[in-house]
Amino acid sequence: MLRRLLLTTSLLLVALAFLSLNQPALADGPVQVASNVQWTDTGIALQAGQRFTIRATGKISIQAAEPNKPLKLFTAIGNSRSRCNDAACALPKTATGLLIGRVGDGPVFRIGVSGSFKASSTGALLLGINDISFEDNGGEFAVTVVVRPLPQPSPTPPPQIAVPQVPDGATARCKDGTYSFAVHHQGACSHHDGVAEWYK
Repeated sequence: MLRRLLLTTSLLLVALAFLSLNQPALADGPVQVASNVQWTDTGIALQAGQRFTIRATGKISIQAAEPNKPLKLFTAIGNSRSRCNDAACALPKTATGLLIGRVGDGPVFRIGVSGSFKASSTGALLLGINDISFEDNGGEFAVTVVVRPLPQPSPTPPPQIAVPQVPDGATARCKDGTYSFAVHHQGACSHHDGVAEWYK
């Protein structure tokens, strides 16, 4: 009974530790990605191969307002009618104002409003705006990042705890590991370093 209880408890502890390591981690609140700078450091460090998801809300303007015209605002998919074709664009031939990302010095990738991604390199997660001029931009995106831990190896079952099997009729266990079958306590284990544990 004791052996089964110890083994069950050990397996439960290993399983709980394994589950806690594989729970997704939510960044502390949305990251505010300003539109008037090229890159915003999220403060999130990723390892190559680590998976993460991104969801962006909010709208930005990517140029100053024209006289007597309302300011045009765009979501994280950017202005689909205006492609950033300049070589200075972080992600050429895609929409101006598009939310983009990069991990460390790795390649720039398209994000938009939401998506799931896998880090191609190790480093800080950077989020930015696909544009060549940032001074006249306005607004920001609120970006929620959920990071999943790297896959963990399957938990190794703990070694089984050996519980001595007491022979039938034994009245005591001696200090040298043998058993005594003495009827009376007096003299039990007298030639085996004394009694370690009484059974009767």
